[in-house]
Amino acid sequence: MVLKVLLEDCKRSDRDIAKSTGVSQPTVTRARDYLREQGFILGYVAIPDLSKLDFEIVAVTIRGNMEELSKDDRVIFATKEFAISVHKNYTDYGDFAQKFPSDAQYLTVTSEKPLKTLSLSQLL
Repeated sequence: MVLKVLLEDCKRSDRDIAKSTGVSQPTVTRARDYLREQGFILGYVAIPDLSKLDFEIVAVTIRGNMEELSKDDRVIFATKEFAISVHKNYTDYGDFAQKFPSDAQYLTVTSEKPLKTLSLSQLL
């Protein structure tokens, strides 16, 4: 229950979560600590508006040299199968794509508003 509330809004206080879930504040605090200690929560992250930070392009790279690619400062997330990178303009992206050839690249421009914002609250 606590994890679901934290997925919806991780900035909520333990007191507020306790009120909404019907459990005591110390129980919420213990649950939050447990979730962090056990690795269910890796951290709390701000999700910036990339267009306001002057990034024009977001790219998804599929099956390239992920070990090397993940070391590049433009990569904001990487697994063994794909990486997400941000770029100031098409020239910057072109340099990146040439440096890291891959099976596929998918691009979007940051000025497009998302159809659905990043949220994991539906998981629970």
